This record gives sequence, structure tokens and C-alpha cells, in this order.
Amino acid sequence: MIRSRFIYAGNTPLASTITVEQGGPHVLVLKAGSFTTTGQAEIISRTPGTVEILEKRLREGWAEALPGGTFIRHWLPGADGKPQRSRTVTLGEDLRWELTPDDQWPKEAGVEVVVSEKGDCDLWLWTRLLDGIEERAEGAAPPGWHTEHTLVFAFVIPPKLPDLSMVDIDYLAVLSGSPPASGPTIQIGRA
Repeated sequence: MIRSRFIYAGNTPLASTITVEQGGPHVLVLKAGSFTTTGQAEIISRTPGTVEILEKRLREGWAEALPGGTFIRHWLPGADGKPQRSRTVTLGEDLRWELTPDDQWPKEAGVEVVVSEKGDCDLWLWTRLLDGIEERAEGAAPPGWHTEHTLVFAFVIPPKLPDLSMVDIDYLAVLSGSPPASGPTIQIGRA
């Protein structure tokens, strides 16, 4: 069964319109859309002591103003010394992924949003046999790339599985903003 795991973007650029459906007994379909990563940043308040440096960082492209103008998103430097801005990968058309089960061994699969050392953003669809021989660290990206986000969480396909609908497959769905407040309400002021 395909399920979405919801997360709120909060004040980050995180966004996704990519959904996942089953397109046949052993086929997953990633529906056309886009995924925007958070990047690596800190949120800084504009105060009298920070305005000058923040304005300089905005001009240099190391920061961007958040709605309302009170805060900015300041991109942190990566290993190459460049800002680690958010990146977007776009699927212009649906992507069909054939996941035939093995006859003897379980198979693990997942989809990661990866970013290259050059700053390119892409999707990495991976599988591995759980035969005790092949090793893979969770979230490990191909050489020259690093994982920014998981799009389809790792799941296991049992040997000879007749239909993927028998397996729980979760993908990340992003809601804008923040979750509604919960818990007790405190009233301040006179009654």
C-alpha cells in the first residue's frame, strides 16, 4: 500500500509536488512534479546590530529576505566554500520504475533526492539484494553526490512477491507553512 508521510515546510523552501502511485504489479510511478530541498541555512533576525552585514550578504547572494522582512535566510558554506542554497529537481513527465522481486532474496529499494559536488540536483532510485553480501549505508548516495532528502523511504520487497500493493511504501509529502498550534491556550491580560 502506498502512503504519504506529511511534513510541514515551516520557514524553509522545502516543497514537493511529486507523488507516487502503483502502475502495475511490480511498477511504481513517480508522478511528474518537482522537489525543492531546504539547503543549509540559518535564520537571522534583522536587528540594529545585524542590518549592515545582512544587507551585504543579501547583495552578495549569500542570503534572501523572508516574507515580512524581519528575518533573512543566510546560506551556510559547503565544503567548496559556496553557499548551500536550496535546489530543485523536476520530473517533466511520469517516471515508471520496474521493481521485479528476486526469486530467492528480499530486495530493498528507495528514492533519494541527491545533490552533486557541482550543485546539480537529481533523483536516485536505488535497490539492493538483502543477500548478506552487498552493503549499503542507509541514505548513501553515489560517488560525487550527497543525499539531501528521502523521497521514497526504504522498503523491502519479499522474494517472489506477486504484487507491490502487499508492501507498505511511504513517500514524503510536503505541506507549506507550519502545523496548527496545539495544546492549552494561555490568555494574557485582564479577564
